[in-house]
Amino acid sequence: MTTIAIANQKGGVGKTTTAIALSTAFTRRGKKVLVVDTDPQGNLTAALGVCPDDVPGMLELMTSDVSIGDVRINTYAGDLIPCSILFADADRRLTQPYAFGILASKLEPYQDEYDICIIDAPPSLGILSLNGFNASDYVIVPVNASAFSLQGLSSLFEIISVVNTKGKHEIDILGILLTRFNPRTRLGNEVLESLNGIASDMKTSVFGVKIRQSIKMEEAQAKRIDPFLDEVKSKASDDYLVLADEVIERIRLNE
Repeated sequence: MTTIAIANQKGGVGKTTTAIALSTAFTRRGKKVLVVDTDPQGNLTAALGVCPDDVPGMLELMTSDVSIGDVRINTYAGDLIPCSILFADADRRLTQPYAFGILASKLEPYQDEYDICIIDAPPSLGILSLNGFNASDYVIVPVNASAFSLQGLSSLFEIISVVNTKGKHEIDILGILLTRFNPRTRLGNEVLESLNGIASDMKTSVFGVKIRQSIKMEEAQAKRIDPFLDEVKSKASDDYLVLADEVIERIRLNE
């Protein structure tokens, strides 16, 4: 199983949308996918049609002896480990030594059951983000094409560097993903130029595909339906299918 964290401490960058669309694209490519919601806001869980407060999930998984098999729920995007606001106090609950490695240990028995695991990280750099990073092989960093989109990237990269120093294995930044991109705007192209420089400094690159702005993608998420269905299919969903292929190719080249 290849595990990929979708992470950016800045909200509103399309992180959860990317986690859902990429997981669904992999499922449509015939991959066996596990989707892990580590954000107590539970947006990914809700968008996949599951009420976060009605089912066991990350709270039980991380604080008791239950396994992934006990909490996973099948959805159109793959098997989901849900998360809810009940786990908003994770930093207070998870204080034991090596607490940042709990998720990795829970995932270990399922390495041969899934092809890909997508982790939707919370927009903060607390214990849940650290667990996601420590359990991952790669990180994808979504950044939207806006004036303040680059804020906080340096902190994120520093945290990943710390995890690489103290964790059991090294994680790679698979790429930076530009979302809500309009190639006809000056701002969008200025953000892209800046990202190319940042990516080079971080020894990674911006993905070739850029996710275009799409109201239909947002509508699909609001309706809690597969974003690749004909009724809501959009240019953005086409872009995510291309991204899935590009991700697979980058992983192959890294192996």
